[in-house]
Amino acid sequence: MVLPLVLLIISLLLWMFSITLLFYKAEVNEIQALKSSNDIYWELENISTIAEYELFKGDKAIKLNEYKDIIEYFEDESLIWIKPNLISKSGYKRESLIQNKKLISGEVILTPMMMNILEIKLVKEIEIEAKKIEIVVDIYYEYLKPDGDFSKSNKREIRGVEAKIKYENIRD
Repeated sequence: MVLPLVLLIISLLLWMFSITLLFYKAEVNEIQALKSSNDIYWELENISTIAEYELFKGDKAIKLNEYKDIIEYFEDESLIWIKPNLISKSGYKRESLIQNKKLISGEVILTPMMMNILEIKLVKEIEIEAKKIEIVVDIYYEYLKPDGDFSKSNKREIRGVEAKIKYENIRD
């Protein structure tokens, strides 16, 4: 009579222990999921802060009379996007340039007596804590009837500033 009673008590204790482990495992998984979502949130917040800081640096340089406006901060007085592979003092380089809906890979030449629309993408890469962060600036230029002078645009504006993590080799 004692043996079945002892076996029953041991089985009840094992059953209660296994139920407790299942609840504990579910709670650990929930904590890990919350930690992961919290890490993603803070990563996004830090990236937006980096983009804001880049705009702050440009504004500060304008106040110190180093540049006349924020566009010049990104592209320099020399308009680094005219020729490929040039880098501005603030660290930006031309990633792509679309002239009248055609991708231009070499030097830009304005088509005379014709409307020229330039969509320029400038990029700066920053490495912070072993992560590459890209700051992308989209600039728009419009020349109604150009005479070859790039400084005489009819419309000149920033269409967007974006910061993002650059994932190079995801498989590695």
